[in-house]
Amino acid sequence: LRMIPRKLFQHQFPDLKYSRFVLSSSLRIAMGYYFLFNVFIVLAQATEVLGIFYDVLAIQFIQQLDDIAFDLAKRDVLGKKMQRACTAKCYQTEFERRKLGRGKKLSIFLKTIYFL
Repeated sequence: LRMIPRKLFQHQFPDLKYSRFVLSSSLRIAMGYYFLFNVFIVLAQATEVLGIFYDVLAIQFIQQLDDIAFDLAKRDVLGKKMQRACTAKCYQTEFERRKLGRGKKLSIFLKTIYFL
Protein backbone atom coordinates (compact mmCIF):
# COMPACT_ATOMS: atom_id res chain seq x y z
CA LEU A 1 0.00 0.00 0.00
CA ARG A 2 2.82 2.40 0.65
CA MET A 3 4.14 1.68 -2.84
CA ILE A 4 0.95 3.12 -4.36
CA PRO A 5 0.11 6.47 -2.75
CA ARG A 6 -3.34 8.01 -2.92
CA LYS A 7 -2.37 10.80 -5.33
CA LEU A 8 -0.81 8.44 -7.86
CA PHE A 9 -3.75 6.04 -7.67
CA GLN A 10 -6.28 8.83 -8.13
CA HIS A 11 -4.25 10.28 -11.01
CA GLN A 12 -4.22 6.99 -12.93
CA PHE A 13 -7.77 5.89 -12.00
CA PRO A 14 -9.94 8.95 -11.30
CA ASP A 15 -13.15 6.88 -11.43
CA LEU A 16 -12.03 4.36 -8.76
CA LYS A 17 -12.03 4.90 -5.00
CA TYR A 18 -8.75 4.61 -3.12
CA SER A 19 -10.55 3.40 -0.01
CA ARG A 20 -11.82 0.33 -1.88
CA PHE A 21 -8.31 -0.35 -3.12
CA VAL A 22 -6.98 -0.17 0.44
CA LEU A 23 -9.80 -2.40 1.69
CA SER A 24 -9.18 -5.06 -0.96
CA SER A 25 -5.43 -5.01 -0.32
CA SER A 26 -5.99 -5.28 3.42
CA LEU A 27 -8.36 -8.21 2.94
CA ARG A 28 -5.74 -10.04 0.84
CA ILE A 29 -3.18 -9.51 3.61
CA ALA A 30 -5.71 -10.75 6.17
CA MET A 31 -6.37 -13.83 4.02
CA GLY A 32 -2.65 -14.58 4.06
CA TYR A 33 -2.55 -14.38 7.85
CA TYR A 34 -5.71 -16.49 8.08
CA PHE A 35 -4.03 -19.12 5.89
CA LEU A 36 -0.97 -19.17 8.16
CA PHE A 37 -3.21 -19.46 11.22
CA ASN A 38 -5.06 -22.40 9.64
CA VAL A 39 -1.79 -24.12 8.79
CA PHE A 40 -0.67 -23.70 12.39
CA ILE A 41 -3.92 -25.24 13.66
CA VAL A 42 -3.59 -28.15 11.21
CA LEU A 43 -0.01 -28.77 12.32
CA ALA A 44 -0.93 -28.60 15.99
CA GLN A 45 -3.77 -31.12 15.67
CA ALA A 46 -2.18 -33.52 13.19
CA THR A 47 -1.14 -37.02 14.07
CA GLU A 48 0.22 -38.16 10.69
CA VAL A 49 2.48 -36.53 8.13
CA LEU A 50 0.23 -37.55 5.24
CA GLY A 51 -2.78 -35.99 6.99
CA ILE A 52 -0.86 -32.71 7.32
CA PHE A 53 -0.03 -32.78 3.63
CA TYR A 54 -3.65 -33.33 2.56
CA ASP A 55 -5.03 -30.72 4.95
CA VAL A 56 -2.59 -28.03 3.83
CA LEU A 57 -3.24 -28.92 0.19
CA ALA A 58 -7.00 -28.52 0.72
CA ILE A 59 -6.53 -25.17 2.47
CA GLN A 60 -4.30 -23.95 -0.37
CA PHE A 61 -6.89 -25.00 -2.97
CA ILE A 62 -9.65 -23.10 -1.18
CA GLN A 63 -7.36 -20.07 -0.93
CA GLN A 64 -6.81 -20.11 -4.71
CA LEU A 65 -10.46 -20.42 -5.72
CA ASP A 66 -10.75 -16.65 -6.23
CA ASP A 67 -7.72 -16.66 -8.55
CA ILE A 68 -9.26 -19.52 -10.53
CA ALA A 69 -12.57 -17.68 -10.83
CA PHE A 70 -10.74 -14.52 -11.94
CA ASP A 71 -8.87 -16.46 -14.67
CA LEU A 72 -12.10 -18.08 -15.85
CA ALA A 73 -13.77 -14.69 -16.07
CA LYS A 74 -10.84 -13.31 -18.10
CA ARG A 75 -11.30 -16.17 -20.57
CA ASP A 76 -15.02 -15.37 -21.04
CA VAL A 77 -16.25 -18.53 -19.34
CA LEU A 78 -18.42 -16.59 -16.89
CA GLY A 79 -19.87 -14.12 -19.42
CA LYS A 80 -18.96 -10.95 -21.29
CA LYS A 81 -19.73 -8.61 -18.41
CA MET A 82 -17.34 -10.48 -16.11
CA GLN A 83 -14.70 -10.55 -18.85
CA ARG A 84 -14.92 -6.78 -19.31
CA ALA A 85 -14.66 -6.29 -15.56
CA CYS A 86 -11.60 -8.53 -15.24
CA THR A 87 -9.74 -7.08 -18.21
CA ALA A 88 -10.17 -3.48 -17.08
CA LYS A 89 -7.17 -1.17 -17.21
CA CYS A 90 -6.79 -1.16 -13.41
CA TYR A 91 -5.92 -4.89 -13.38
CA GLN A 92 -3.15 -4.49 -15.94
CA THR A 93 -1.39 -1.39 -14.63
CA GLU A 94 2.03 -1.62 -13.07
CA PHE A 95 3.17 1.12 -10.72
CA GLU A 96 6.73 2.32 -10.36
CA ARG A 97 8.61 1.02 -7.35
CA ARG A 98 9.19 3.70 -4.74
CA LYS A 99 11.92 3.88 -2.17
CA LEU A 100 10.83 2.84 1.30
CA GLY A 101 12.83 5.53 3.10
CA ARG A 102 9.96 8.01 3.13
CA GLY A 103 7.83 8.22 6.24
CA LYS A 104 10.05 6.48 8.77
CA LYS A 105 7.30 6.11 11.41
CA LEU A 106 4.88 4.62 8.90
CA SER A 107 7.59 2.29 7.63
CA ILE A 108 8.37 0.99 11.13
CA PHE A 109 4.66 0.53 11.86
CA LEU A 110 4.04 -1.43 8.65
CA LYS A 111 7.08 -3.64 9.19
CA THR A 112 5.90 -4.39 12.73
CA ILE A 113 2.43 -5.35 11.49
CA TYR A 114 3.93 -7.48 8.73
CA PHE A 115 6.17 -9.48 11.06
CA LEU A 116 3.47 -10.06 13.68
